Amino acid sequence: MSNLSIRGIDPDLATLLKQQAQASGKSVNQLVLDALKEHTGLHNFHLDEIK
Repeated sequence: MSNLSIRGIDPDLATLLKQQAQASGKSVNQLVLDALKEHTGLHNFHLDEIK
């Protein structure tokens, strides 16, 4: 697995992400991973199917 850093997150966004993560019983990391997969469509595919 790779690591990725996201810089420049404003305080309001950070607060919202923390609130949503807590409400869904997830870590902020998992919430963001899920959102990225959803946004990119990766939740519907395996990486082998994309190549």
